[in-house]
Amino acid sequence: KYRANKVALNSVLLDVAQYMAVPGACCFNLLPGWVLTDWTRVDIDVAESVSGIRATLAGLRATDTGRFFNYSNCY
Repeated sequence: KYRANKVALNSVLLDVAQYMAVPGACCFNLLPGWVLTDWTRVDIDVAESVSGIRATLAGLRATDTGRFFNYSNCY
């Protein structure tokens, strides 16, 4: 079910980016990473994820519409 939902979300992003584009706006998917919580055992803490998200957002341009990014600015 997760994979089907993810594919649907990605498809909606591409549709929105292509058909409802607003000049100067950017439509993208941003993955925060697998963040450490009480239920997970991973190495990325909230501060690292938020810092990476902020850096990624600061570097986005309208030409990035329709692209996929993660918290470390990779796509």
